[in-house]
Amino acid sequence: MLKAKLEALLSDVDNQLITLEKLGIKCAKRNGTVDDFDQKKSIDLATKIALKLIDNRYYKHAFNVASRGCTMNIGPFKSTFVLVIADSFISHKEYLAATKLALLLTPFKGPLKIKTAKQIAVKLKKKNQTSYVNQIYESLQNNPASYAQKAATQILNSTNKNPVDITILLNNVKQNLMQIENIGISCAKRGGSADDSSQKRAIDLATKIGLTLTKQGYYKSAFNIASCVCNIAMGPFKAACAQAITTSLIKHKQYELAKNIAVRIAPVKGKLKTETVKEIALKLRKQNQDEHVTQIYKELQKNLADYAQKAAADIRNNTKIETVDVDVLLTNVNQNLMQLEKIGIKCAKRGGSIDDPEQKESIDLATKIGIALVEAKHYRSAFHIVENVSNIAMGPFKSSCAIAISTALIDHKQYKYAEKVALLISLIKDKIIINTSYEITKYLIQNNHISSARTIYQALKKNTYEYALDILNQLDSLFSNRLEKKSTLSDTVNEPTRQGVHSKSQQSTQHVVQNINIEQLRTNPLLNPHLISELPPSAQLNSPKMTNSDELAVAFQESFGSLIQDNQNCVSWCNKTMKSSSVDPFNLTLTHNELTYRAGGDYNKVTICFNLKTGECTRNKVGLTKEDIEKYTLLFFKIIDNRDDYKNTFAVEK
Repeated sequence: MLKAKLEALLSDVDNQLITLEKLGIKCAKRNGTVDDFDQKKSIDLATKIALKLIDNRYYKHAFNVASRGCTMNIGPFKSTFVLVIADSFISHKEYLAATKLALLLTPFKGPLKIKTAKQIAVKLKKKNQTSYVNQIYESLQNNPASYAQKAATQILNSTNKNPVDITILLNNVKQNLMQIENIGISCAKRGGSADDSSQKRAIDLATKIGLTLTKQGYYKSAFNIASCVCNIAMGPFKAACAQAITTSLIKHKQYELAKNIAVRIAPVKGKLKTETVKEIALKLRKQNQDEHVTQIYKELQKNLADYAQKAAADIRNNTKIETVDVDVLLTNVNQNLMQLEKIGIKCAKRGGSIDDPEQKESIDLATKIGIALVEAKHYRSAFHIVENVSNIAMGPFKSSCAIAISTALIDHKQYKYAEKVALLISLIKDKIIINTSYEITKYLIQNNHISSARTIYQALKKNTYEYALDILNQLDSLFSNRLEKKSTLSDTVNEPTRQGVHSKSQQSTQHVVQNINIEQLRTNPLLNPHLISELPPSAQLNSPKMTNSDELAVAFQESFGSLIQDNQNCVSWCNKTMKSSSVDPFNLTLTHNELTYRAGGDYNKVTICFNLKTGECTRNKVGLTKEDIEKYTLLFFKIIDNRDDYKNTFAVEK
């Protein structure tokens, strides 16, 4: 009955137009799930009506029906409906109607909606309707969803690549946006040498396109072109392109995009690339874009090349020191990094006598800023301050500054910076200065950074000043006390265990460690037959005899975690590159997650693993007893401390 009535309506479209439009809209509005059969029948009916209206050239009425399917609730049925109607519009050369359907969908969230809009754009592209495709492309660009951005890129990449005159295209950027951008990106990606004329022409064209796009307000498209020259292949042509487009972006107050271009280049090695970054930063600085300049500065600091560090210093030194309250700046260290660093360096450089109150105020301020930078994890910036007090002009004020900032760095596991501070002054013949090196070295020893402490010790041995000899004797005592002291791990095991360990030998813990050798460890499950029992069977691994894992994890973090800096991947101790008659080859590797010892060959390989996060301890993937854990720990400290059989037999790799 209903079917017959519908056929009657469709057979007389001219007279039943309003009725058909209302019925089509009602059916198109119906919602339902993907398995709702009634929903499918309703959408099929709306499709049939809209197609009939198009065939009879009632395009506006057909659009009114189809547009009701372009909503947030669009599912697979409605998506198919919209695509069919759009295809019919295109076949009748009603490109604007098809474009409007797509534009109704582009702002929405949801991959299916975006995919539907993209497919309409592709259909229009096949009909060379570039201006309409551009409208869909621009609308998709404004949708922040990743799938929308991907769809826009796919439309761009699918643009027809017929030979065209770029000058003609540039006469109407709005209509030809995608083609223009695509040509610009293609030119920007072109590689070549500095004497390659074709390379120069391609980059010049990319520059011309980028500047035109910026001038006409298509900033993101211009950025897309400029970003393609910001890579390891950047030469003089590409550097000039990046500079030109960035300058234009800054002129049009698109500071964020200009900053992003500089940030892309900052980590890349090469003087020309670094110089480009610096120039962009200085131009932003002239526009008082301190926040963006600071971000560029931070990225450039991560590039360890000398020219990159110099460029970073040039950017910092270009920062104006306005008359401001430092305490106000310290409320937001990240935002005011460069200004704080420059003030700190200026204060640190100030000279004066011990009875000069302004000198004390200046150095105290440098200290305050340096420690604040450490707390904010700007370690390199803090070092830039403290290195400026670490020279022959150091007096008691500057000494206190160097010790305070170095101590803070060590507390943050940045012991290498503290080591550098001590080394800067280790050869200067002055009691206060030598004592400063001593205090830093002492704190390193107390925090188990023995390798760095020994490096400073060796440097102090070259200082011929008489007081240096007294300091070396004091350090010898500290090293000796450190070696005799029980490991942190010893405090985590139960007293009965320690008593058991000691009762099995008449020697002290220090002597116990001296009796451990690699040959026994490599070939025998016993570290020493008098000290450690054989490994327990698997049934005993979860017995009360095992050490608590949480306690071990805390102990491992305290004992070994301080030996690796945050910016390091691993620290390794080994003797494989040096000859030793008493110790077989081994490797001890520390990461942020575990400490791993390896020795032996293919047939008798031993792998000991201490997990610093969980406290789990294994030998060849079999759990260890707490006695075994204690003995291996003592062995590891012996290797790390470079003692006895292990002295001067390994290299430290970081």
